[in-house]
Amino acid sequence: MYEFGMTVTHACLLAQSLHIAIETKAWTVLHIASLVASLLLFYIFGALYTATCRACMGSPSQYGELGHALATEVHWLAVILTSILAVLPRFVVRALQCSLNPDEVTQALLQHRSSRLMDFIVSWSASTSTSSTYRY
Repeated sequence: MYEFGMTVTHACLLAQSLHIAIETKAWTVLHIASLVASLLLFYIFGALYTATCRACMGSPSQYGELGHALATEVHWLAVILTSILAVLPRFVVRALQCSLNPDEVTQALLQHRSSRLMDFIVSWSASTSTSSTYRY
């Protein structure tokens, strides 16, 4: 029973982190650090709680449940599949929004990226196996 709860909690945390990643427009080190920290805190708290609490507050023992859950393939399959299925609708909506009706910021970003890519010409020679980069 506790393995199921651990799997559901893990899937929810991962799905919410992916939702935040989709909604984030500009990534900084602070964004990445906070997402990694939330996952690490989940694992640290879960490990400490299931390793030290043999019979907490009269409930049945949960000793070692996190280690057991993380060692099973069913846990990881459920977490990955559930997280992807939870994020898929928002990802599709955002992709359609940005491609069919981009806002001014997205249009400027795409124009900047395309102009930056057009600055370089890369040629490759099969006979010498060397590549050269030329700038306009």
